[in-house]
Amino acid sequence: MSQLAERIAQFRKMATDDPENELGHFRLGQLLAEDGQHAEAATAFERTLELSPQFSKVYQLLGECLVKLGQKDKAVGVLTTGWKTADERGDKMPRDAMTKLLTE
Repeated sequence: MSQLAERIAQFRKMATDDPENELGHFRLGQLLAEDGQHAEAATAFERTLELSPQFSKVYQLLGECLVKLGQKDKAVGVLTTGWKTADERGDKMPRDAMTKLLTE
């Protein structure tokens, strides 16, 4: 088993053992996306947003996954909401990344 697969398994267990742990779901999503498992990553990011709707970086990563999955309409909705959230919170890096994704 690769190191990435081991880390995915570790965070999958963490997210399962503690379904309210938004950071566990967030990190699981990041690792799954890194591994090219965009559909599963999107599910992990959606759960993160259910737990922590102000987590602006998650909107960016979820939007990226949706684009890669060919779900452009859904991606635009997620990125638009995320952009507003990031702008309200002063999270410039995720906001600017989402601006770039939306214009593409």
